[in-house]
Amino acid sequence: MTTLADVAEMLKEAHREAGVSQEEPARRAGVARTTVTRMETWQGTI
Repeated sequence: MTTLADVAEMLKEAHREAGVSQEEPARRAGVARTTVTRMETWQGTI
């Protein structure tokens, strides 16, 4: 089963491999860059 922590790591890895900053996936998703940052650094706590 894929956890949210797994998804966070996949997101981080994908934009790094693509050579883009967090701005690009945020723009494509229609969210703020800070949202991508929060997703990538998710620690399992609310």
